Amino acid sequence: MNSQPYLGARPRVLLKDEVYVQLRDAIVSQQLSPGTVLKNPEMERWLGVSRTTIRDALNRLQLAGLVVSAPNRYTRVSEMDASALESISHALTVLISGLLMHSANPEARAPELPEVEARTDSSACFKAYWAITEAIVSWNDAPALTNIVSQQFLPLMQRDAVGLRLTPEAIAEFNVAEQGLHDALYRGENSVAVEMFRQLTHVCMLQTRPTQYLQAVK
Repeated sequence: MNSQPYLGARPRVLLKDEVYVQLRDAIVSQQLSPGTVLKNPEMERWLGVSRTTIRDALNRLQLAGLVVSAPNRYTRVSEMDASALESISHALTVLISGLLMHSANPEARAPELPEVEARTDSSACFKAYWAITEAIVSWNDAPALTNIVSQQFLPLMQRDAVGLRLTPEAIAEFNVAEQGLHDALYRGENSVAVEMFRQLTHVCMLQTRPTQYLQAVK
């Protein structure tokens, strides 16, 4: 398989999973930009795999909302959609809230969240948000939910977050909410932790829009 500059070393995985990850990462990073038509012959030459393997990966990407397809006509990278991003953000918040409240046990260990530090730029805030989300889902040991979040919710959110910039005020708000989340989970105050996660989601996803937000902060 031809290596691509945006790919790092990965654990040994099934070929179909590796192809899926390569295409997903290219879309999330917007190396394959929204609207790009994905033609099978070009994909075969680029990835060095069969059409069947590529089709399997594209079907998974379609389920995640990262590509759209019309049978016998085209398959292309989906366009960024602020309303879809908002819906997914709300759904993720509801999911995480349910997991936190379901696990409200004073004797349970808190999830291993990324270390709290003063985030100084948008990229650091978004990376922390993704890591926090994955940590809470993994903490609940629910493979089906982990798959939904890692394979469907986060890739689409990460793709649509590329290029977003948080204001200094929003970054400060993120830092306060992240510290509040850590403190609440440490004290076993899961209802407070739910509110802190909602604030993190609001800062990163709900108060930002790919076009309107960037215009507003110019």
